Amino acid sequence: IVLLCLAGGLVAGIVLSGFYPAFILSSYQPIKVLKGKLSATGQGARLRQALVIFQFTAAIIFITVTFAVYRQIRYMGEKDLGMDIHQTVCIWGPELTPWDSTFIQRTSSFVNDVENLPNVKNATTSFNLPGDRLGRIFEVQLVPDTIDQHYTTSKMAIGPKFIENYGIKLLAGRPFIFSDYNPDPEKVHSVIINESTLKLLGLRKAEDAVGQTLKFYDRTWNIIGVVADFHHHSLKLPIESIIFQPLQSNGQFISVKVQSENLAETVAGIKAKYLSYFPNNNFDYFFLDERFNKQYANEQLFGKVAGSITILAISVACLGLFGLVLFTALQHKKEVGIRRHLGATIQNLLVMMSKNFINLILISFVIGLPLSY
Repeated sequence: IVLLCLAGGLVAGIVLSGFYPAFILSSYQPIKVLKGKLSATGQGARLRQALVIFQFTAAIIFITVTFAVYRQIRYMGEKDLGMDIHQTVCIWGPELTPWDSTFIQRTSSFVNDVENLPNVKNATTSFNLPGDRLGRIFEVQLVPDTIDQHYTTSKMAIGPKFIENYGIKLLAGRPFIFSDYNPDPEKVHSVIINESTLKLLGLRKAEDAVGQTLKFYDRTWNIIGVVADFHHHSLKLPIESIIFQPLQSNGQFISVKVQSENLAETVAGIKAKYLSYFPNNNFDYFFLDERFNKQYANEQLFGKVAGSITILAISVACLGLFGLVLFTALQHKKEVGIRRHLGATIQNLLVMMSKNFINLILISFVIGLPLSY
């Protein structure tokens, strides 16, 4: 539909741009044309002025739209998400390494060794990364529940130090520690919730939630902490209510926060540690902020398209104004010569010639700015 509208607009523009000159030329009498007795009609002048006003009004609207789009893109890139995703190298988990009772300890040892590398600030693990779509938990209940109220939340399985390493604010309670994890997921009973989940459960203060019991998956879970809300997805989406679980798997991501100095050497050191702990696995990595910002790819593309259209609109408007100025100057050639002979200065002539055009541009601003707003 969009392509058809653009094609229709292009065809209409070509037809109209050819029809109007043909219509004007056909109205002239050949004898007067040969004698040089052409005169501009008031109707033609009004049409030319209306076209200039329309062109500059369109240019003003496109300029405003482009400015707004770039401001929004810049805002989305600079807005505090409630967590720190910068300078974070993410590694795909060792899926070829089988899950067993030693996997959690091996991962913990790997993370500790990576943190001891030069230019590495910290490291952690998680099943999902910021920007990923989260799974859902249905039939969540607060125990004891006197009104049989059920809730639905998102879930996120995270490793030790995830909250601290991503700079997520802890409002009450404590983060996960190594003893909260267990190779048998049936023996895991601790959870952390965010502010949105706190409100969803009808609890007023973060301190009130610590020590409370939730029920889902036909099991009970103890709330050990509450964290502040953060933007897990792009700013286009609302903040989700999330329940964090101390679970790990061989398909999880490993997040390593690094410094910008000697980045290639740092990645090589991480790779060597990774292959020593998880042999026969591929070492694939990416930068989290680049992956997170891919959520704004459509907005960035729209900004480029809007910028191109704006440049085209400004060019067309300026060409239209130039044509009108040239046409008017030719019409007043004799008048300019007489005024110049009588002592008029260049400044006087410029004011006289440009007064009407400036008025047209001001009219365009009066029309265009409210429409842009």
